[in-house]
Amino acid sequence: MKEPRTIVFFINPPNSNDLDTDAVLKSNDIVVSKGVQHTDWANFPHLGILSLASYIDASPGFEGHYIDGVIHPLDNIIAVIRKRTSSTLAVCLSAITANYEAAIQIARAVRNLDPEIAIIFGNDHFTALSREILTRHRDLIDCGFVGNEVYAGLFDYLKDRQQSQDNGIYPSSVRFESERIVADPTLQEAVNRIIDYNLIDRTLPHTAVYTENFTRRLGKRIQSLTGRRVRKGVPIEIGRGCIKFSGDDACSFCSIQYGSMWKNELPANHAWAAIHKACGCRI
Repeated sequence: MKEPRTIVFFINPPNSNDLDTDAVLKSNDIVVSKGVQHTDWANFPHLGILSLASYIDASPGFEGHYIDGVIHPLDNIIAVIRKRTSSTLAVCLSAITANYEAAIQIARAVRNLDPEIAIIFGNDHFTALSREILTRHRDLIDCGFVGNEVYAGLFDYLKDRQQSQDNGIYPSSVRFESERIVADPTLQEAVNRIIDYNLIDRTLPHTAVYTENFTRRLGKRIQSLTGRRVRKGVPIEIGRGCIKFSGDDACSFCSIQYGSMWKNELPANHAWAAIHKACGCRI
């Protein structure tokens, strides 16, 4: 009897234009915005995939792996998955518009490595265009999750997939079932408080690059604005799409000059933890 697969990769794909241009053009993929336009991408850990990886890693029978494609090239990402193919249950890809084509390339590479590995999409681009994406790539993408409250649905899907089942109800999921697209309703969830910062360097090293980029790009500027010497940080967003008001309604959380999202002496066991004030903006 085969040992159950336990590894679940959570990957932030590289910017699509950071891939090899010739390879992209040969595959008729569409590239968007140059990586140089996103200079802040490599300053911080990506809390979305880190949060999901931490939640799944803390669940019995699973092992979460975090990989940031802004830090590591596509070949390295595929090589890591290849080494763990026989133990890999799923590869979860965080797709925004700027990295969507890169996410598709990773999905194709994983499918070629082992068709039994589940390929799961999520984040803004999939949320906005889930039906169109699944219709176009129904043979490539097994399931996707829309919106933010996806922890319970993802766990249930992975658990059933581990047992060779995937016909249950998985809140926030969108997938093909019986030749039709099925979209399960969302489930209101509590905020996930399981964040394991050790996962940042479990699979591939990320911290050194994050630290260097943060110091070079933001550290000096924050010190000049606030007088505080900050070495690391984590962006925290509590209201997606919140409006930046002026005057009395100004959102102090959203502006780094107020220093509310940074802390210069972080707990030793949470090297990337950021302690912030409550946001006063009105959503």
